[in-house]
Amino acid sequence: MAAKLCMIFLPCLCFLISIGLGWAQVIQPFPTVQTVENGDRISLDCVVRGTTSDADVEWKHDGRSEELELISLGDRLIRDHNGAYQLDRTGSGDEFTWSLTIRSFNGIRDSGIWICTHIRDNNEVSQRTELLVPAVPVITHFTGDLNPIEGSDVRLECVADGNPLPSVVWSRSYPEMYLELSGGVRKGFVRAMHNNTLMLNQISRTQRGEYTCVANSNAATSSSSSSSSSSTIQIRTMYLQMPYAPEVKATLPRVYVTEDHNAVLACTSQAYPATSSTSDVVWLKNGGDVRIKLGMLSSD
Repeated sequence: MAAKLCMIFLPCLCFLISIGLGWAQVIQPFPTVQTVENGDRISLDCVVRGTTSDADVEWKHDGRSEELELISLGDRLIRDHNGAYQLDRTGSGDEFTWSLTIRSFNGIRDSGIWICTHIRDNNEVSQRTELLVPAVPVITHFTGDLNPIEGSDVRLECVADGNPLPSVVWSRSYPEMYLELSGGVRKGFVRAMHNNTLMLNQISRTQRGEYTCVANSNAATSSSSSSSSSSTIQIRTMYLQMPYAPEVKATLPRVYVTEDHNAVLACTSQAYPATSSTSDVVWLKNGGDVRIKLGMLSSD
């Protein structure tokens, strides 16, 4: 008799427990970010386990407005923007899907975060995904050519915008990627820096040259059926120079020539501003001036 009573009351007991405690509802996770193009047909599927067909399920849009926009509640569309959206419910048992379809994606209207929320007995669970249209990176602020004083601190800025937000990498491309140190040791001068600003402290003439900023945007597309990625960059360059006195170096420290023959003497000069004419160059022989005549050097 006791066994029969247990068999009779056990289903009722389980039913009462299920009502009292409630089965946990779970929403299948969404992709964090989905990149789309204008005109695409987008389906947002909110798959809920542990629910019923008449559950309170909301689709909301966090776009350009200050407040969340309620798009649907249960099986009813609240805002369809003149037929832009379509809502469907499918499923059976304790698993149902509320699918919100954007018939033709409009970046201005539809970009932003989409949120599906399941509400039961004052308990809420939600999942969200962001829809965005990839935009090529654009460098909006960039430090132009500079002529700082040696020993000063220099700040190079490169600010870029895009969708998604691009990374910024600074490097030096000229006259060389490395600095020559004593003993023939070579040391990397500017490392790839993922920052908008490159700081050069107590700058010296060895740090002059051409600097390059690269804004790189990696756009990844995720969907239930495919995934792909693309990369777009924008490049800007600037030149860092500082005034310094001429540095003169003989091409050959010694020249051997026989008597009554011509000898070629050559030197190079580096300076900023650069030596602009031959009148800026003076040759001396044993401390005395050397005259230049018809492109030839002569001395007494």
